Amino acid sequence: MKNPKFSILIPVLITQEYQYMMTKACLQNIHGFSYDYEIILLHSIEEFHGEHLKKFLRPKKDQYIGFKENISQPAALNIGINKARGEYIILIGNDNFVHQNWLKEIDKRLGNKDVPILASCVDRMPPQEWKKYRDIHKDTNYVTHTNFPYVNFQGVTIPKKIFDDVGLFDEKFTFYLWEMDFRNRLDLKGYSVGGVIDSLMTTPQNMTRISETLPEGVTNYWTDESNKKEQEYYLEKWDREP
Repeated sequence: MKNPKFSILIPVLITQEYQYMMTKACLQNIHGFSYDYEIILLHSIEEFHGEHLKKFLRPKKDQYIGFKENISQPAALNIGINKARGEYIILIGNDNFVHQNWLKEIDKRLGNKDVPILASCVDRMPPQEWKKYRDIHKDTNYVTHTNFPYVNFQGVTIPKKIFDDVGLFDEKFTFYLWEMDFRNRLDLKGYSVGGVIDSLMTTPQNMTRISETLPEGVTNYWTDESNKKEQEYYLEKWDREP
């Protein structure tokens, strides 16, 4: 069996029923389109619905990698990258839903040596912000990394060979900062990230980075004292605040 063009990595931590339902819907959504891909589901604490989720993966095409304990996103993704058979790695959250032309719009822009990494447009910005960027770039339908407001690595397509040059994700980080750290390393190596406006993704649980009204039980990463060591490590590594 030939290798797929794309390896779609989906890290999952399920401790509540709604998270299982969201992951199930995410898998069904992706399988609704005809792409040359494999899904690699990276499932922390596999005893929570692991056997059920396997039913939504295609035998001999997709991969299920389960962990007995909770594992950080960068650690899980690094395992997935090493197992991936595709030429391109796509990172997706289990709360992401892709639109019809999502991968088609990415596929037709691959191979640009000046902008090798492509980002789908996830609806994390207010609609008026997306409209502004659409209006500015309506002729090219493309936004270069210099003016695309993108940090989050959900919905990013990365040629696998770039990891050989830049390295894998830094596992000393657990949340948020691994993405910022990787983006910094891409910049140092001269790799640009481009946003493809019509490669659309939706995130139902759309929460901002800084929120005054967080749901009960959810802490703010940037002010939670338990995350200070990570933030100090980032400051020491990059000599600037995250």
